[in-house]
Amino acid sequence: MTDLRGFRVALPRYEAQPAPFSHAVAQVNGRSFAFEKAEDIGNLAVSTLKERMLRELTNTLTRMAIKKLSEAAVRNAGSSNNNSKQTEEEKKKEKKKQNQREALALGLQIFNFATEKADTRNWQSLPQTIYYTRIPLLMGENKLQITIQGASASSQTITVNGNGSLQFRNFTK
Repeated sequence: MTDLRGFRVALPRYEAQPAPFSHAVAQVNGRSFAFEKAEDIGNLAVSTLKERMLRELTNTLTRMAIKKLSEAAVRNAGSSNNNSKQTEEEKKKEKKKQNQREALALGLQIFNFATEKADTRNWQSLPQTIYYTRIPLLMGENKLQITIQGASASSQTITVNGNGSLQFRNFTK
């Protein structure tokens, strides 16, 4: 068991997800407005990750080296090379301490192994693609019907008060 060693390196990666729909249309006051792609976050995420991969790799390998050094420090703490002058009882005590250090080092190794995980939260919270459309509104109440077509079709109605100024609405499927 004392020769059992292991390490785990976790690097972030981005998995592009397919768009949840193929076509979206907003209808208001008898007119239809198609949605246009404003930004493809998936492409941006891939290129950003490529740009920062060297830094990520450096940080990960530095963290792994520190973890391995801490394991070695625990494993070798209090070791003595002067075993020839020790009595049999002292050798047993030393062996027991060495086994405790090995157990502690193994526990630290398991903890380090289990806690190594790539941080991908910043990309997972973003949408894959951002679409938009510009709709001229009439003064007063306007009912927008947004229809999304894809694997399944869905429709939602949103009420917007036209007041003559620019307005933004966020719609997520």
